[in-house]
Formats: sequence, structure tokens, C-alpha cells
Amino acid sequence: YSKQHIPHTKQTMKNHSLSTTTPRSNKRKSSITATTTPSTNNKTKKKKSKKKSETLPTKIIENESLHCVASPYGPITTPVLSTSEKADVLQRLESDITQRFRFSLSRNKTLSQTKQEDAVFDTIKQRLIVGTNQCTKALEAAFTTTATQSPNKPSVIFLARDVRPPTILAHIPIMAQQLQIPILLLPGKSSVEMGRALGTKTIAVLLFLPTTTTSTIATQEEEKDEQEVKILSKQMDRCQKGINSFIEFALSKVPSPPAVTA
Repeated sequence: YSKQHIPHTKQTMKNHSLSTTTPRSNKRKSSITATTTPSTNNKTKKKKSKKKSETLPTKIIENESLHCVASPYGPITTPVLSTSEKADVLQRLESDITQRFRFSLSRNKTLSQTKQEDAVFDTIKQRLIVGTNQCTKALEAAFTTTATQSPNKPSVIFLARDVRPPTILAHIPIMAQQLQIPILLLPGKSSVEMGRALGTKTIAVLLFLPTTTTSTIATQEEEKDEQEVKILSKQMDRCQKGINSFIEFALSKVPSPPAVTA
């Protein structure tokens, strides 16, 4: 080949290489578009699946939260307190009962206590029911008389929403709805926070009973000093008033009573 023909061949090779590389970029673009389209479809599928999971429960097994619980009368919805209202209620519980009367559920019975401390502890324990089994027994006892006029009917119920599985406490909103007892459903890690407020590890549910008519002083021996009995009775009356004031404050924070949704 001549020298004049060699540059001509180089130019033809360059033109040929350019013509061959252009389709590859098109193939890459087409592959990118092909891979992006299924992701959008997956997102739409996920959104649809979330909407399907928001259906109301019809069986106890389907309960996913204490906010909405299945019952024989239909799903029962309990409004959840806001975080600020929960903080106010727990702070008031700790200040009015735990700190004011030096009350703690983890009290060491082996240590020597004064008679006033024993009287205060017994008074609070008569009205404060803690735990799933004990609260269930208290609610069952309220059914012995008329549901709306029972002297043993609890005044208010506190539920921790973070209890898992929720079926452990699913029966309590049902019983409270029948007895017309207001419920405070606390959000967040409320089981730990309620336990901390009362001096224990965790509390899943607690309730307060109305004022007790029977006094522990009446069952004591008659030989005790009258002045000492008066001091104890004043301390117990002060404790009863403190519990009643806290219950009134808690009732003011109830969003609405449990309702049956269609």
C-alpha cells in the first residue's frame, strides 16, 4: 500500500469504531430503564400491602395492638395518650403517692418499719392493684353486683401499650367496656416507666379501687393508746385524700371511654 492510502484506512477504522460504539450506549440506557421500572412496581405493591394490614381485628389472634382489640361485641378501640400527657400522669403518680408517702412496691418487709409507715403502705395496697392476674380478679369481682353501681368497681385503669404479645391484656379493655371503666393507654416504654414510678421493674397494668370503708385500725387490739390511734387515722385519711386527688387528675386526662367500632 502507498503512504497516501494509509491515512485513509485509519479514518475509515475510526468511523467504523464510532458507528459500532453508539449502539452499546443505547443498550445500557435500555437496560437501566428496564431495571428501574420493576422497583416502582414493588413500591406500589408495598403500599397496597400496608393498607391491607390496617384492617380491624375480628379474632383474638389478630390483635396487633391494645389500641384496637377484637371482642364478641366488635373491635374495641382505646385512644392512646400523648407523650406529654403520659409524662404528666406518671410525674403526678410519683409525686403524689411514691414520694409523698414513701411508697414502693419493692419494699423490704424484713426491715423494721414504723406503725405509720405500715398503715400507709397497707392503705395504698388496698386501693392499688398491680399485675395482670390481680387486675383481672378485681374486674371479675366487680361483676358480682350491678356493673354501673358496684362498690368494688375500679375507678381507672392504666395499660402499657408496649406489652408483647398484646393478647395477654386484650381481655381487660373488653371487661372495662362492659363495666364502663375509663382506661389510660400509655404509649412508648410505659411498662418500664410505670414500674420506675412505683419502685419496681415493670408494670403491664394497674388500677385503682374506690375508697375503702373498712379500716385496718378497727381490727387492732383495744389496749392501744388512743392518741396513737388518732395519729394513725389522720395519716390514713391523708393517704386516702392523696389517692383520690390523683384519680381525679388521671380521669381528667382520659381522652374518651372505650368505644365499640362497627
